Amino acid sequence: MTYNIKRLSVGPLNTNCYCLIHGKEAIIIDPGGNHDKILKAIEGLRVKAIIGTHGHFDHVLAVPILKRKLIVPFLMHKDDLEILELFGSHMYLGEPPKPDKYVDEGDIITLGDSKLYVLHTPGHTPGSICLYDIEGKIIFSGDTLFKGAFGRTDLVGGDPEKMFDSLKKIFSLFNDDFRVYPGHGRETTIGAEKKYYGSLLSR
Repeated sequence: MTYNIKRLSVGPLNTNCYCLIHGKEAIIIDPGGNHDKILKAIEGLRVKAIIGTHGHFDHVLAVPILKRKLIVPFLMHKDDLEILELFGSHMYLGEPPKPDKYVDEGDIITLGDSKLYVLHTPGHTPGSICLYDIEGKIIFSGDTLFKGAFGRTDLVGGDPEKMFDSLKKIFSLFNDDFRVYPGHGRETTIGAEKKYYGSLLSR
C-alpha cells in the first residue's frame, strides 16, 4: 500500500470519512458532513473521486458542496438510489447528490499504483459496498461491519439475511490480518471480528 489514510470524524452521527492520499492525488470515502474539515485535509491535492459506501445521509451529506468545489465525480452502487432520495429530506444542504457513475462488484478504482476493489455487500442497504486493497490488506467496510458489531438491518432497505450473507462473504474472502476501517467507530481486523460470528459462519 503506497497511500496514506486520513480518518476524519464528520457530520451529526460522527461518520468516519476517509481521505486516501497518494502523492498529489486523493480519493474521498463517505464524506458525511463538515466539508470544510475535509477540504482542509485534501488541500493542494487533486481528488479523483468521491465514493459513498451507501446512500444514507450521514455518509453523503457533504457530497454536493465537495462536488461543486472540487469538480469530481461521485460514485456509488445503483441499488441505493432510492435510499439516497429517501434520506434527502435530512440533507439541509439541499437536494441529495446525484451519482455520476455507478460501481458494482469487481470494479477497480486506482490511486497511484494501488487498486481498490468494489465488493457488493447488501444488508444494511441494498446497495452497500465495501472497498478493499488486496496488497495493502485493508477493507473499508462502511456500515456493514464495525468493531464488535454489524450494521443495522431495521431501516428501510435493510435485510438481515442479506447482511448475514455479506458478512459470510467478507469473512471467507479476507484473511485474519486484513485491517477493517468501518463507517463508524474504531478500526479492527477481520480476525478480531470473526470470533464473534462462529454460529453465523457455520450456517
